[in-house]
Amino acid sequence: MGTIKSTNIRRLKEKFRNWCDEIIPPFHYGSHYSCAGIILHYLLRLEPFTRINHDFHGNSFDVPERMFLSICESFQSTILNNSDVRELIPEFYYFPEFLSNLNNTNFGVLNLNEHHLENRRIGNIKVPKWANNSFEEFIKIHRRALESDYVSANLHHWIDLIFGFKQTGEEAKRQ
Repeated sequence: MGTIKSTNIRRLKEKFRNWCDEIIPPFHYGSHYSCAGIILHYLLRLEPFTRINHDFHGNSFDVPERMFLSICESFQSTILNNSDVRELIPEFYYFPEFLSNLNNTNFGVLNLNEHHLENRRIGNIKVPKWANNSFEEFIKIHRRALESDYVSANLHHWIDLIFGFKQTGEEAKRQ
């Protein structure tokens, strides 16, 4: 997702071309797309992940402004920020409950005063307008996209890039 914008593609290719380290080969992204922190970030509203997330941040929750609050804001962050590389975990395709604060956990208050708005208690995830404020509709449409003919016809390109022959060497240089 980080290469949707052409400026990001240029920046990544330039970093790859200009890399000069005798031990570490050139790379496009310096972090792995999958890590425990991202999974905890997304599954914050579900136990046992709520407790694990709380422990992970030193017996408190993360700063409210850094929490997973909105599908659209998370998507925009991955497009605009080259260091924001996160996976879409399986729950995005089958489990709408992960988007809801079912246990009514107090995650804190989002400070919106800088935008002249009221502070807002952190609760459910905000889904895109096309989901009609429905977590179930979001999951249904998101899953339909994953199972589409387009994804089926192109998924092998992603697999080759992430796990296969385009990840290193001459093929990586061509990307």
